[in-house]
Amino acid sequence: MSVDRCDAIAGPASSSCSSGCKSSNGLTCNGRGSCQTADGAAYKCACNTGWSGVHCEVVVDGSCQAGVGSCGAHGKCANGTCQCDEGYSGAQCEVGTTTTQAPLVTSAAPSDQGIGPIPSPSTGLSSSTIIAIVVIILALLAIGIVAFLIVKKKKREREAAELRALINQDDDNDREHVTTPKAAIQVL
Repeated sequence: MSVDRCDAIAGPASSSCSSGCKSSNGLTCNGRGSCQTADGAAYKCACNTGWSGVHCEVVVDGSCQAGVGSCGAHGKCANGTCQCDEGYSGAQCEVGTTTTQAPLVTSAAPSDQGIGPIPSPSTGLSSSTIIAIVVIILALLAIGIVAFLIVKKKKREREAAELRALINQDDDNDREHVTTPKAAIQVL
């Protein structure tokens, strides 16, 4: 009986048949073997050529069989030996030899003043961070301009109201004074 059929009969919650072949990475036999039974009840890993161990986790040698994935995800089997992809080595191409640039990290240790993190000396700002900062600055500038214009408009309205009040007061005062006849006005 196949391991899948055994699991189906036992129920999806159980998976008792394939549990002996599951690896910590979620692959059956680490992807380097198949789940087999010898007695029809207990299943265990039958490792591909070049691998051994309970879950096919131990490299034995560089031997392989073409077409069964003996050399893992980073190599090809050619004439019974593994030919590793660029950047990988090891008997079964299991060791990555290229280094990748690690992401820049900011230390979370407190500064001398005890406030905030200390940036790493090699920390550079990404373009998205720079864009975000520029957008924030522009938004703050726009808010400042709008606030200035509102204050200026209110001041103009207040001055206009004061001027209207002064004109109205002058009109009231003019009515109390004696008016000058037009004949008494001299043109210079």
